[in-house]
Amino acid sequence: MQPTLFRLEESPARYESLQQFLADSPWGPGLLVRACAERVAPEIGVTAWVVDDTGIVKDGKHSPGVKRQYSGTLAKIGNCQVTVSVHAVGAQGTLPLGWRLSLPEEWCDDLLRRRKAKIPDEVCFQTKPELAAAVCEDAARWDIPIAPILADSAYGDDARFRTELHAQELEYVLAVSAKVSVYGPETTFAVSERTGTVGRRRSVALPDRKPESVRALALRLPKRA
Repeated sequence: MQPTLFRLEESPARYESLQQFLADSPWGPGLLVRACAERVAPEIGVTAWVVDDTGIVKDGKHSPGVKRQYSGTLAKIGNCQVTVSVHAVGAQGTLPLGWRLSLPEEWCDDLLRRRKAKIPDEVCFQTKPELAAAVCEDAARWDIPIAPILADSAYGDDARFRTELHAQELEYVLAVSAKVSVYGPETTFAVSERTGTVGRRRSVALPDRKPESVRALALRLPKRA
């Protein structure tokens, strides 16, 4: 906000007015983000949506969601807020599709602290992958090009995040760590036959072997794989 007003050579009084508008007025920022996205997305040649999180360095303990936690911005643990974002990326630039403040559990459970920071009662704890999935779900309903979603293993390791994107019929390319369990290409899944006449008919397909880590799978696959 401050650099924008300085570039426009606005007065300190206008700065205070805009600050109050952003902080206290009951306007819906999502409408503005959507309008900007639908106008700009066709101009940048969108090829991917990128999920990531950003640390915002803070002093003190009163800013919403602030705590000592890992910050990619600092590349270490520090006192900061963390926001989850999704950006559309194209040949001509990038475009924000949405942000979510990551609110730690200790903040969610502290009613007095929440009230002082003006955090709405309906806001509850969500993991970073859950926040990212919600932003992707919102953006997928807009009139913008939908592209494969990219994210690092902090998101790719979360099976619920992958499942949610699949349920929304969104394509994705996510990094996973070597410890993640998978089933090899030779695995078959089948619904086992019901024994006897008691109980409900089985409907879940089960694998014919145990899972293995990505590392173990990679080591036993041929070099050409």
